[in-house]
Amino acid sequence: MTSPNPTRRALAGAGAALTAAAFAVGLTAAPVQAQESLDVQAWAEPEESPDFYVGWTEETESQQARLMVETRGANGGELLENVHIELGLSDQIQGITFATDDPACIADGATLDCNFVDQYVDSDFDIYFDVLVGPGVTANEQADWLVTVEPGGYAPTEILGTWTFLATDDAEWDYTVNASDFEDVAPGATVTPEIAFANTGASTYRGVIFSFWNDDPHLSVASQYSNCGIFREEEVMCAFPDLTPAPGEVYELAADTPITVTLGANVPGPMTFRQGFHVSPLDVWGQYYLDEVEFFDAEQELVFELTDRTEIEKSAQTTIVSAANPFDMTVAAQRIDGEAGKDTTVPVVVENLGPADALARAHPGSGDGRFNIAIQLPTGVEATGFNEYGYIELDGTFCNSVEMNEWMGNIDPAVFGLERIDVMCDGPDSLLVDAEYAFDLPVTVTDAKPATDGLVSVMESADTWDFTDFEEYWGLTEADYPTIDGDLENNVAALSLNAAVPGGGNGSEQLPTTGVSLTVVGATAAAALAAGVVVFVLLRRRKAAASW
Repeated sequence: MTSPNPTRRALAGAGAALTAAAFAVGLTAAPVQAQESLDVQAWAEPEESPDFYVGWTEETESQQARLMVETRGANGGELLENVHIELGLSDQIQGITFATDDPACIADGATLDCNFVDQYVDSDFDIYFDVLVGPGVTANEQADWLVTVEPGGYAPTEILGTWTFLATDDAEWDYTVNASDFEDVAPGATVTPEIAFANTGASTYRGVIFSFWNDDPHLSVASQYSNCGIFREEEVMCAFPDLTPAPGEVYELAADTPITVTLGANVPGPMTFRQGFHVSPLDVWGQYYLDEVEFFDAEQELVFELTDRTEIEKSAQTTIVSAANPFDMTVAAQRIDGEAGKDTTVPVVVENLGPADALARAHPGSGDGRFNIAIQLPTGVEATGFNEYGYIELDGTFCNSVEMNEWMGNIDPAVFGLERIDVMCDGPDSLLVDAEYAFDLPVTVTDAKPATDGLVSVMESADTWDFTDFEEYWGLTEADYPTIDGDLENNVAALSLNAAVPGGGNGSEQLPTTGVSLTVVGATAAAALAAGVVVFVLLRRRKAAASW
């Protein structure tokens, strides 16, 4: 579906009219004298940039412009006593004035009046002047201009054109957005955030775009209004081409046109989810983007209403904290059989028993989170297959050899319920209820004597962070990241060699809740280093961690 007519002024709309007018040739009336008529052309355009801009700043207050006029005739050497050139703007725009240092011209308001004496029929006139844009001029406002050329002894020629005054590139930062927050929201529940925005800049802009990304699979946002639509798959844009917020004005989303946010039916909790919103002037790029929007087929438009408020706090996202809803990550015990010198594999199988989907929380500063898998091989078994950088990729899973990577030496194995760590692997960043995450770790049996001292552990990275620096830089404490795994006792399972698995299955004693800080780079970072890429990571942790 195409966009509504008021919003279809794309990039071409800002420049096509000017371009067409710039190359227009004025129609010359019948000459006063019995001579051939003159061919007159005129261009009126910005000198230093493609367009004129609004905004009361040093860059936009006064913008240089150029008026070029050409006269041509059959008798090019004929002398004209005077050529009168006048440029004026239409009355529909207010707040524009001209200024010039050209001695042949006088600027009066939005009119430029020039007289050139003793000119020839074949002449070029190059006139520079300044366009002063007052604070009341709104972005995307258009002004028609008229150039009148009166060569002495010939009838006047009129040439028309249009200027569009655009928002500057940084105009989007003139708007502040506020959205309300919610706590203890049940999985599957829907909330209706209060959304407001304010023009905190010094200029008035005609046209507003309200937008948000709809790419979080755990949140769904409803905005089925006729002036909203999908832009490039995941972004929703809503157009308000006639909304003109003045500096200091605050607008609120109308109560009868709400935007709702629904939490996923199986999200874990307590966990924080965020839906961001953005408001910007409908500048030239916004106009261009709107031509790509597939607007919703709806009968009602989204509406923002002017309030009597004078300011709002800046909070451009709705924060939703889900109610308690644990997941249960578990790992399977395994028996390894083989003679000395035999190459084999150890199946590593992680499962989420629910009732919620397992999600790893994002690391402050890096944005990534995952479940880490730590492995203590039984005596007589060694991991193999690592490259010269000490890592191996197993069907998308990266595993590090702790022995070959010095940076992993500070990991406290007790945090994972182990006595030592031989191999550390990146687990999944999420796992649905009843789903499995599995890979086979290649190993070699070096001593076939039965052993039952092996262990494998899975932990969410957030349960291993050191919050010392988190609190200093972000004001975050361990209380902001409570343990969501509902049963930590089955996060560790036994590995045996040529012997029955101790306990006959999964399980171990409760993992410790404290530990020491460590410095570690995740396997993915190691892979990047192997490729010669410089990787910068935040090397701080709670307790002990593998990778985030």
